Amino acid sequence: MCKISIIIPAYNAETSIEKALDSALNQDLKDIEVICIDDGSKDKTAQKVKTRALSDDRVKYLFQENHGAGSARNLGISQARGEYIAFLDADDYYPSNEALKKLYLAVIDNEADICGGSAIFSNGEQPEKYKFDSNKLILFEDYQFDFLFWRFIYNRQFLLQNEIRFPELSVYEDPLFLVRALHAAGSFYSIHDNVYVYTGTHNSADLNLRKTKDFLKGITKELELSSEWKYKKLHTMVFQRLDTQANYYAEKNIDSGDIELLRLLLKADSAIDRHLIPDICDDEYIIPAIKTAYRAGAKYIRLQNSKFGKLIRIVKK
Repeated sequence: MCKISIIIPAYNAETSIEKALDSALNQDLKDIEVICIDDGSKDKTAQKVKTRALSDDRVKYLFQENHGAGSARNLGISQARGEYIAFLDADDYYPSNEALKKLYLAVIDNEADICGGSAIFSNGEQPEKYKFDSNKLILFEDYQFDFLFWRFIYNRQFLLQNEIRFPELSVYEDPLFLVRALHAAGSFYSIHDNVYVYTGTHNSADLNLRKTKDFLKGITKELELSSEWKYKKLHTMVFQRLDTQANYYAEKNIDSGDIELLRLLLKADSAIDRHLIPDICDDEYIIPAIKTAYRAGAKYIRLQNSKFGKLIRIVKK
């Protein structure tokens, strides 16, 4: 048993993993373990982590075939011994050596299952949603935000008892993990200090067909959950994400002819709780990508009918 288990998924992270490890191991809170899960890297990630493990027995190296960051984090959770769990991505780092200590003292003093602090971009920018104004208890009903799960630490037994894990998705696994954890806890304790530096380099600039479908699966599930829990603010945010980002990627992949993509779009459309957000989404709304697919199909059928009709007229002559 240690105070905090820091779980780091790593895939081809040879250029950044050492900085992440330094950031974790240099924390003032020394009673920690760092579990690095190599998600099938092809570069020197394994070598760098194993070398660090030889000089610091708090570092543990695990390997899995490439299944994604969510799967790697789940493996880390299953192997962790810490009272609390923290997540650190291989290209991010902590802003100071006091970050974890501040979180741990706050979570213990306030007897919370989850505690979070402010986050900041590596270029120094800090959007308003990345900041907590003060040290206080926050109800998730009031918070209703699903991003930056890294800036929190989580009671390990709480995660295990509530069976909270990352879904097996190639993208969008993070928001589902965070909203499930915060909803189950009901509240969390916040501190205003910066406790996480987010580089944003692990964000996908583009999504292929597989990732687009996983994006839709994740968004649909969050729409269903936020509807079930009657979280209007969260449901609105996820709907807007579906209407813009998810729709953009879906339309880029419409010409693939993938039937599952159409099925997922229809399922996502049906997951929208129009009664929860009538001010921005009424009964007439249909995801634009579905309209695009329908119109393309209608145009194709008209063309085929035209060709068929012409052929009939020729035969009749």
